[in-house]
Amino acid sequence: MGGFTLAGGQGFFMRGWGATVDQWVTELEVVVPDGSLIRANASENADVFWAARGSGQGFFGVVTKFWPNGKLFNEVLTLAIEQNEKTPKYGTEVAVCTFFPEKFNPTIESDEISEPSSLMMSITAAAYVDSISEAETLLSAFDYVPDGLAEVVAGPAPVILKSWKEVFQEQDMLVPYGNGEIWHIDSILNDPSIPLPEMIEAIKPSQTQLPTRQSVGVIYIGDTYPDVGKMAFSLPQQYYISTFTCTKNPTKIPALRNWMKNVYREAEKVACEA
Repeated sequence: MGGFTLAGGQGFFMRGWGATVDQWVTELEVVVPDGSLIRANASENADVFWAARGSGQGFFGVVTKFWPNGKLFNEVLTLAIEQNEKTPKYGTEVAVCTFFPEKFNPTIESDEISEPSSLMMSITAAAYVDSISEAETLLSAFDYVPDGLAEVVAGPAPVILKSWKEVFQEQDMLVPYGNGEIWHIDSILNDPSIPLPEMIEAIKPSQTQLPTRQSVGVIYIGDTYPDVGKMAFSLPQQYYISTFTCTKNPTKIPALRNWMKNVYREAEKVACEA
């Protein structure tokens, strides 16, 4: 598969989908001639990324990992946003998270992402109401799963009652602390005037290319647009897009900071201006 891909990737339905290396590979992990391991994409080590895609056996490095296009991210995030728009605003909350399932395994200590591991995406919808039936009514838009996603979606979980204590405990599970974790965060507020497909493409690396097992991507749907004429608070709060990277190894901090800088350089293209 690696040879097929690096040689260009002449596959089925090429007329519309294009060559594999052009449309379906977004990043590579490469061992270069000096023995070092690097990541190559359109913005980081772009010359290596260019050379690897199409050179086949003539490539000067060894590719050890591929990052695919991740079109499911676009579809699921679009679904979350569309269903949010069908949900009453008052008393409801919606957030989207990306993470690796091994994140919540207490027996794993390593920062490394298990092979193979599939990135997961959750849509959390909550309602502040007096009964389960009221919550089910307010959040009913999220019962819908289109046929095209049915085989990859676990399905809507039942609406259940949770205390504030349980809500905050779940937040602590998502971003745990006190056991040597070193966290870094970057974030943007999107520019609402930018079309949704363009925004999703720009933020995709920050949410789908998480660098460590404990890292997590978060998209909080704020859906709030302050009036600067009333107060010194003017930034639109449509979507708060953030990434939390985590390691217990201080030597990895420079690499994680560099990763964050690169993915948010892309995300900033769709950020609102202060």
